[in-house]
Amino acid sequence: MEWLAGRGPTYADTTHLTDQEVKELKTDYLNERPSYVLFLASRGQDITEEPIEIYGSDPYIVGGHTGSGYWVDIERMTTVPGLFAAGETAGGHPNKFVGGCAAEGKLATRGALKYMESLSMPEVEKNQIEQEKERVFAPLLKGKDFDGVKPREMEERMQRLMDEYAGGTTQFYRTDEARLMYCLKHLKMLKNDVKVLYAKDLHDLMLAHEVIDRLDVAEVVCHHLNSRKETRWQGWQTRADYPETDPEYDCFVESRLNKETGEIETFTRPYEQIVPGDRYKA
Repeated sequence: MEWLAGRGPTYADTTHLTDQEVKELKTDYLNERPSYVLFLASRGQDITEEPIEIYGSDPYIVGGHTGSGYWVDIERMTTVPGLFAAGETAGGHPNKFVGGCAAEGKLATRGALKYMESLSMPEVEKNQIEQEKERVFAPLLKGKDFDGVKPREMEERMQRLMDEYAGGTTQFYRTDEARLMYCLKHLKMLKNDVKVLYAKDLHDLMLAHEVIDRLDVAEVVCHHLNSRKETRWQGWQTRADYPETDPEYDCFVESRLNKETGEIETFTRPYEQIVPGDRYKA
């Protein structure tokens, strides 16, 4: 809001901190964002002499920490049997950060091993394997001279769409229904262009599949943002057309793929508090 009002740049005033407080701050950041501590070290910046410039770079993907991810059970298995999620991909769990993601990974691994022990070896049809190999290597098999779209080009187009129409940094994290519908329309166009996506080597093939997956995530994000007709968290989910918080949306907004129509459907799940106490207080 400070930048939107023309009062940028903005800073976190760290000049009053003691040496011990600086150490504690950096220790905390090593768990949350270790690259930032390295950034400060590379600049040789003494934060007791110079404040830290800050900008809203965290808000993204349907609510940020704990507000996004696959619906999982206590073992971290998703609604797809055999598919487990850990860390930020496991929705509705406390903030993970670095240490938490490691713990979540162990929990998901234990759940997966437990699930595997209950299974017998499934029979896989040979044609399924061949179809999957054909799908995976399709961008690479088009050849180096194929006149198509490079993974980096598609990535840039997708990022531009999400930034300008789905509440990105250049829009101060604000969006509305008209912009989200525009974004969804053009994301479908990009997804249609996947058939002309090509890779010149195995590294490009990896990038191609990354952007294919991100297009799916981007589409889901837009549906979630549009379904929540309110502003729940300023910056994380800011609707210019619904600027107030609506108690009706004190719930989870979920989505699923309708296999018959190929469309994303959204629905809600009630919030269920397991740990007693006031959840709005630390």
